[in-house]
Amino acid sequence: MRVSQMTFYRTSSAQLMRIQTELSRLNNQAATGDIISKPSDAPVSSITVQSATVQLQELDQYAIDLEHAKSWLSQATSDFSQLDSLIQQALTLAEQMSTGTMDSSNRQVAAEKVQGLIGDIILICNNEISGSHIYAGTRTDQSAVSSSLKVDDIATPASGNTGTGNIYAFGDYSGLMSRDITITADATVANRFQVSYVDDFGRQRTNTVDLAGEGVGNAVEICDGVMIYIDSGSFTPGESYTLGVGRQQGNTSDLLVNLSTDNRMDYNYTVDQFLGAEGNSGDGWTNLLDILSQWSYYLERDGQDHDYYEAMPGVGNDPTNSGAFQVSGDWDTLSARQYEFNVGGPITSDADAADRAHFSNFTIDASWGGGVPSADNPMIVNYEYDGAYGGMPAGTYQVTITDVGDDASFALVEGGVEISLADCAYENTGQTWQITSSFQDGQTPSPSNPMEVTYTYLDDSGVRRMGTLTFDGTGSTNAANLEPSGSGVSLTLSEDGAFALGDRFDLTLEQYNQGQTKSQEMLETLKTSLTTVLQCEADAGAKLNRLEVRYSFFEEDVLRLDDRLQALNGVDIATVTAEWQLQKIMYQAALKATAMVSSTSLADYI
Repeated sequence: MRVSQMTFYRTSSAQLMRIQTELSRLNNQAATGDIISKPSDAPVSSITVQSATVQLQELDQYAIDLEHAKSWLSQATSDFSQLDSLIQQALTLAEQMSTGTMDSSNRQVAAEKVQGLIGDIILICNNEISGSHIYAGTRTDQSAVSSSLKVDDIATPASGNTGTGNIYAFGDYSGLMSRDITITADATVANRFQVSYVDDFGRQRTNTVDLAGEGVGNAVEICDGVMIYIDSGSFTPGESYTLGVGRQQGNTSDLLVNLSTDNRMDYNYTVDQFLGAEGNSGDGWTNLLDILSQWSYYLERDGQDHDYYEAMPGVGNDPTNSGAFQVSGDWDTLSARQYEFNVGGPITSDADAADRAHFSNFTIDASWGGGVPSADNPMIVNYEYDGAYGGMPAGTYQVTITDVGDDASFALVEGGVEISLADCAYENTGQTWQITSSFQDGQTPSPSNPMEVTYTYLDDSGVRRMGTLTFDGTGSTNAANLEPSGSGVSLTLSEDGAFALGDRFDLTLEQYNQGQTKSQEMLETLKTSLTTVLQCEADAGAKLNRLEVRYSFFEEDVLRLDDRLQALNGVDIATVTAEWQLQKIMYQAALKATAMVSSTSLADYI
């Protein structure tokens, strides 16, 4: 049977193509190390290989995540160890300052050391890894803690609020401690808000502010340099918002790492976890930076020898006013006299200025025999009324005073106006008093805006007496001596301080000479803080151990999958090389055979 040349060429070409394909396959295996380069190479095995490959890729990502989490936890354990040391230093200092062998100069030096510890703690809180602040929650692009107390940019609405409006804030906060300020929309007046917070002395303070309109141009101060403004949204009466003031700039969100498909673990710590939450809910401050700041404040003011002593501002004072009463004198004298101050005259009223203006020229009646007014010793006060309300004619009227102090008020003839008298003994000296004043609230006393101050004190017999002063300026150049004469006590209004009628100040001296007592209180407080940090350190260590165990499991999983892939898809390079050589020889042989068979001979022409 004779084979046609066409058939021969087709057969030879097919054989050469098969060998070339096999050589290509072997070349690919040698280059990639894989038996299977496409599903058709081994349909059944390729499914298993693809699955194992995906699992390896997932494990690689898990391993990257684990290394990331391990670096954060390793840093945290180191940082917590440093915090342990710093708190131990504070404890040692508190123990030293708690003893009677330390004097005020020692404690004032200790105050500087406490400030240094505060700075060191802040540095630790702001540690970074690869540019991420690890204690700021999910706000890793910013510092976790600021060096000073900052006002939040926006107040947080209470859960369930229906109003669409927002309250924004800014300002240079002048307080000492962090605080949460509650701002509540007034029930009756639009753009009026009630403000409530705990001040630096742990006292609940409230006041009311009115905003003329929306936008930063209508911002108003609510307390200690904090300014707020609103947007064009609506505010539902009675709904509240919380505005934070503090050092913590991050949030409290957790960051999670995948340990497996359905197993996750948080690996970050936020500042409030190891330093404590900021603010005072009524039971005191628990944040370590607040606690240390307050301790430093009392250490700095320890002792009984100071250039002056600041009087404690009254709870009802306008919190937006910056003025302070500074009293100079001997500690024992000031302690014995117990000075109290009021901006305005000895007769005060909470009525509006317009209503107060209808009553004037208050004098003690000639029948008064002296002493402290009471139910058993009533004092008649004469005053003039201009008849503005129409019920009673203009003329002179009387009001009987049976008690004194802010809690005792007595109604005048008309208009719903009530008055209170300073808590002290009164003598009939013929003085005339007013319940109106030309002093402009929220301003600094000056020659064109003089401010009257009424003060009371205990005399040598323990009877509270009264004196009055008028200030037309602030600062030491405008200091005024206080009664009793010769006591060596003087009053200075803080430089450029602003005041309001009705502001009260008490010289309690409770901010002073407390260094030893406050240091003793710090012992238990610091131990509590130390326990919290130690618990975080132990927790971080436990999580690190957990990651190490999980990482060893990953390594075993990787080895197992690698072995499985090698068995299914791995090539033996020696075998591939030998087979490639064989195929190459076969290819060359086929080429020669084809050439020989296809060469032209005499038979082709017969």
